[in-house]
Amino acid sequence: MTKVRGGHAMLLGVLAVAACSGPPEVSAPPAGVVTLSGSVVIPIPGVDLGSPPSSVPASCAGSGSLADIHEGTELVVRDGAGTILESGVLGPGEVVRGDEGLSCWLGFQVSDIPLGANFYTVQVAERAVRIYSADELNADDWDIVIAPLGED
Repeated sequence: MTKVRGGHAMLLGVLAVAACSGPPEVSAPPAGVVTLSGSVVIPIPGVDLGSPPSSVPASCAGSGSLADIHEGTELVVRDGAGTILESGVLGPGEVVRGDEGLSCWLGFQVSDIPLGANFYTVQVAERAVRIYSADELNADDWDIVIAPLGED
């Protein structure tokens, strides 16, 4: 029989206890949170690209059927099961000239959205829900454009 001394005996004891107790329990790391940012885009009707600058609206807000889209409009983020994760509001808008005419871009940021769902939905006011996979949002660095937002 081989004689085991000092530190070797202690090491053998620790290994024997570890072997008998099975694998250690490992808790899953927290899923983490992320900030969703982006813009909601609505068309500005009645002003074409050739209009003089004085005819361009100074502020950004929807009108007519889009009157509910403006600074302060609520934006709700849910998981795929429909559970509300977080909400935010649209910020002040910016009038942007594009190929199709003028549009209003209203920015937003919604913080502390828990990661871990396969799908997320975003709803602006009481309008149709936009569905995004977690893979899509990750690929876009959680920065989206909901455009054009018109009648749903």
